[in-house]
Amino acid sequence: MVSSLTLSIGFGLLVGLSFIELFSLFCGGVIVPGYIALHLDNPWSVAATLAISLMTYGVVKAVSSVVLIYGRRQYVAMLIAAFVLGTGFNMLLPMLADNGQLPFTLPGSSNDQFGIIGFVIPGLIANWFDRQGIIVTTCTVITSAILVRLALLALPF
Repeated sequence: MVSSLTLSIGFGLLVGLSFIELFSLFCGGVIVPGYIALHLDNPWSVAATLAISLMTYGVVKAVSSVVLIYGRRQYVAMLIAAFVLGTGFNMLLPMLADNGQLPFTLPGSSNDQFGIIGFVIPGLIANWFDRQGIIVTTCTVITSAILVRLALLALPF
């Protein structure tokens, strides 16, 4: 039996490549739609991931105004900044909890499900924020993730 992660990544690749070919839009990296699709049932995690991506973009842009960062160095800087910011967020999250309950979780979602989606995903999204814009990338990521999720829901398992 193929895991849902494997299917999600596979469908994400197909959707992402379709977006590139049909619309010349990039979905934040080849694995991003699949991972986001698996977490669409927890919108706080999706929002946190996009927020970390936005902070990563801002931090790297601020640093690049002082230090010459472009090309591969900028890409690596985005990944490192996202890793540091995401780790900090995930470490800070339990401190915000009051008796095991966060004040801003959605009904039906548990606190252990809340957090950023991976450590590389926000860096990949932030890299595309720089290349094709924040709004376009965010809309493309969300739309592609929804299409992947619909494809997963259509499967008979």
